[in-house]
Amino acid sequence: MLAPLQVPVALVRRQLERTHRLDLSVKLTFQYDADSDEVTARLAEEQAALSSGAISEMAGAADDELAMASDFRTLKERGEIMIVGHAHGEEASTGIAAGVAVDDIERAFGVASAEPALSAAITRASLRSEIGETGEAPVGPIVSDEPGDEQAPWGAPQACEAQRGDYFSADATVELAGLDQRQPALAVTLPGIQPVLEARRRGGSVESLPLHCDTLWIDVDARRIVATWRGSYAARRRHAREVACVVLSLEPPSKSDMPAPGSIALAHYHYALQANDLERRSPRYSEDRLKLARYAAMGAAAEPALPLEDYARIAAELAEQREPRDDLLKRHEWEPDAWLVEERAWMERIGDQTAKGDNDLAVRFGELFVVAQDALAREDEQLELEPFAKLKVQMESSENPAKLLEERELSLAAWLREQRRWDKQTQTDAELRRELKKAIAEQRTAPSGTQSP
Repeated sequence: MLAPLQVPVALVRRQLERTHRLDLSVKLTFQYDADSDEVTARLAEEQAALSSGAISEMAGAADDELAMASDFRTLKERGEIMIVGHAHGEEASTGIAAGVAVDDIERAFGVASAEPALSAAITRASLRSEIGETGEAPVGPIVSDEPGDEQAPWGAPQACEAQRGDYFSADATVELAGLDQRQPALAVTLPGIQPVLEARRRGGSVESLPLHCDTLWIDVDARRIVATWRGSYAARRRHAREVACVVLSLEPPSKSDMPAPGSIALAHYHYALQANDLERRSPRYSEDRLKLARYAAMGAAAEPALPLEDYARIAAELAEQREPRDDLLKRHEWEPDAWLVEERAWMERIGDQTAKGDNDLAVRFGELFVVAQDALAREDEQLELEPFAKLKVQMESSENPAKLLEERELSLAAWLREQRRWDKQTQTDAELRRELKKAIAEQRTAPSGTQSP
């Protein structure tokens, strides 16, 4: 998945008369604040997990009252909105007026409490009509009485009729009245982020899967909106064995192009889950298969994600070997596998240009790498004239220079940096140049094992 976080995907398999279908549900969680009466939601750092239907724990809720509907449904015929949490009044009362509106859906209702209060739990028992009558239809998820017919073209509804309408857009605005502790009236606009799905077949062909946002579930207490997008894939073979993977990316509405083939190596890799997977005590899916899928994706060319300057800086830090590689990459917010893709992308770009006779990029990288390395110099690694001359001669004659540097507790990057420092100093100081030349000559002519320390 090409996204800044792992997004849960639900899977429903259906055997129709002539085809096998994979119904996929993508669940995006958004968070919003109430600093003003008009706000824009943002993609939540922690995405809500898949649910097969959760019973409400709200005080006063009936035993069969739902807090969250099942995600394992096929595309619904219409869009639905569901509300859970508390209603809030501006002053203590036994009845609070509330309402929700989005596009062609508009519903007003009341929430009653036994004693005058500033807030009241939204439950089936507490709901009232605008004029205070009981028996009002639920505002939250409903338990559908319709049979689960897998041959049916649409999934069974999960909200009452008054809260159904057109499918929702990625930038829909939800208007809440009496449903926020800080704002009596609050308009929340979704940020325009929408999922894009494509099925990649084993033969190399790709099929885009149209998605529709058919559910908005809002926890007004947590100021959280969960938008569910659903689509379907008509399989050519039983269990859709021709599909190698499904690629999910999150895109703004203005950008419809899918990611480049190699860039999926940078994605999160995880399984779409079926309802019975949630009940298993241990996962039945192999993590090794996910690793193999990622490594296979690395075989495709990818575009660099970093500017050359930043890539050279991190590469220089890695060359120092001052801390574990994974720790350093984590500090720069890179996963190890993703960094391998980034390295390959830059090396291929540099190699391609060099093969065409253009060395500018290779030269520029070398310059940036050296500058970054020199910026990492430490005072304790600098050598005086005699020790530098001795080590230079030893490096020239050693069969294992790496081991020699390790014995001196000096990294290769530090040694190269010292050579550049001495070269720079001797270029401008003739007397120092003569002294260094003399010291090197003495080390070369000294009998083995008697070189000066």
